[in-house]
Amino acid sequence: MKADISAMDVESTAAIDAITVATEGRIDDILDITRKIAPSVNTALRKKTSVGGPFLPITDENFPQRIERASNALNALRRIKFTALRLPVKRPIKNGSVSSSYGPRVDPFLGRLAMHTGTDFKAPYGARVYSTAPGTILSAKWQGGYGKMVEIRHANGFVTRYAHLSRIRVSVGDHVLAGDLIGNVGSTGRSTGPHLHYEIRRNEKPSNPASFLAAGEKLAALSL
Repeated sequence: MKADISAMDVESTAAIDAITVATEGRIDDILDITRKIAPSVNTALRKKTSVGGPFLPITDENFPQRIERASNALNALRRIKFTALRLPVKRPIKNGSVSSSYGPRVDPFLGRLAMHTGTDFKAPYGARVYSTAPGTILSAKWQGGYGKMVEIRHANGFVTRYAHLSRIRVSVGDHVLAGDLIGNVGSTGRSTGPHLHYEIRRNEKPSNPASFLAAGEKLAALSL
């Protein structure tokens, strides 16, 4: 019986260590993916995530510490997943192809070099447009050259814009989740044809949506 109990203790401790190692590995994977798109958020998460330590042989004395390490790792993973899933990393449109990338380009109306602050997705008129992260609707109206536009405030200071819509399906103050329908593709405003102009901003500064979409694909591969 003593031998059986001892074997069970060893198996239990080995299982706890396996959970800890796998959890800490998953934490590192998520932090590596989000580092480029949200460096300040990533840095804050790393400071709050205190896991790791030297290898110690299995003994009765350090078993409680091993349990505590596993618990800390699991709690840290939950916090990091919660934060990562609130970044705007989902696709705003399901089947649209990129027709114009973020960055300098020749303006289609003036023929002069200009900065394109978002990504354009070519899609059929009326195609559904979705929120890329949980958030609150800041604006849902006609906005000059953007045409009919929806603007959403997300966690950690991010704001997304969805422009040239044919129809707006949300109102100011509405709370939306990632994947919620917010409008339909159109060609309103300064547009040459049906498409979605999609922007990501933080502190009024635009970011390249391609980096966020790439991070979203990697996070999806982790089954977040």
